[in-house]
Amino acid sequence: MDKHFILTLGRSGSNALVDLINQHPNAVNYGELLGDWNLIQQWRNRLGLWRGKDAAYLDGMLSNGAPLRTVNCLRNLRKITSGKKVENKRYNAIQTVGAKDFTHLFAQPPALSNYLRDRPDIKVVGLYRHDLVARFISWKLLEHTGTVKHTLGDKPSSAQIELNTDTLLRDLTVVTDEAAKLEQMMALLPASQVFRIQYEAFFFDEDAMKRTVQDMFEFLGLPPHPVQMRARKINTHNLRKTVLNYDACLEVLYGTPFEEAFHAAG
Repeated sequence: MDKHFILTLGRSGSNALVDLINQHPNAVNYGELLGDWNLIQQWRNRLGLWRGKDAAYLDGMLSNGAPLRTVNCLRNLRKITSGKKVENKRYNAIQTVGAKDFTHLFAQPPALSNYLRDRPDIKVVGLYRHDLVARFISWKLLEHTGTVKHTLGDKPSSAQIELNTDTLLRDLTVVTDEAAKLEQMMALLPASQVFRIQYEAFFFDEDAMKRTVQDMFEFLGLPPHPVQMRARKINTHNLRKTVLNYDACLEVLYGTPFEEAFHAAG
């Protein structure tokens, strides 16, 4: 069974990408595995499994053994109870198993920075977002509303936030450093091991999304399969409508590398 991993940053559309992969009958992606908010990670901690050995934990979850059988069984039961029997998956039909997580979790002790480099058999989908200001605002909206994702039928958010101008420049610098770390991690991998997806090109053009997904399936060794984008952007408004103190923020960012991006998004 093949293995894959989505390497990304928060608020870059990775939940939607996981859903698209899981629409394929021959693929299973667990989503996040390393964060303490993840149910699988919580059970790992509760049962004392792979204690202090994150690399072994990931290896175990990405194997075709008991963890995959258990998760696939529970997933099928959840789909049946929700009336989605068509999405049930036969274990013997699964050709690739994967997960997704964020670059900053690979830098925490015990370090996983070389995990993907040391495992060339894991195919890496690198999902990145060029608009760092938009990603930062999405984080702030998440903190304010607690809403992680929107699906079909959900109304766009009308939430408004006020940014801390005392920390704004530092916060945006942190976001920039995170993006640089993701690019550095992908650059260290052989080109043949990585399939890159840019958020802006992927999520704003349905035809491009469908072409990219089919190319990704081919990269993962999967046959073509129709998919539907079931996620929706949480915030569809420009910054001037979303950020209550927009003018004050723009003044703080005057003359910095972020001024143009912040102004353009307004």
